Amino acid sequence: MPRDEMNQYELRIATKDFLNTASWERSIACTLTLKQRVDNQKIDTEIASRNFRHFLNRLNRKLYGNAADRYSKRIRVIPVIEHDEFHRFHIHLQIELPRDWEFESFTQLIRSQWEKTRWGYHYTHFELVRDRGWISYLTKPNQKREFDLSIDWMNSQLT
Repeated sequence: MPRDEMNQYELRIATKDFLNTASWERSIACTLTLKQRVDNQKIDTEIASRNFRHFLNRLNRKLYGNAADRYSKRIRVIPVIEHDEFHRFHIHLQIELPRDWEFESFTQLIRSQWEKTRWGYHYTHFELVRDRGWISYLTKPNQKREFDLSIDWMNSQLT
């Protein structure tokens, strides 16, 4: 294997290990789609990340009230920004299902807060995470311009 390919492979393995979510009691695999154009502005990675940050702020306020701002209480999440072969941007994420929430009510909350963002598109998909397969999917190398930059580290919350 050429050196660059080996470095990318080692990076993916190290990233998967770092993103180990085994301590998360319950989590959801989620796909959020984005509008591709709003008011003649085309989506890009930076806009997608800002929109996702806005979504997380809304979601955390709904979940934790004033503690979200006052004590920086946050839900654990790992977002990955991608685009498909047609360059349609979307976000895959693993998000912890809060202890006192049921799957259906929490996914409804996610959906409602996502659709209230400027770039949030109505198509969403949710599944309970059953093993580390979703982390492997999140860290797959295809459909990412650069693997190490596709994880939205600024919006990741691991603790």
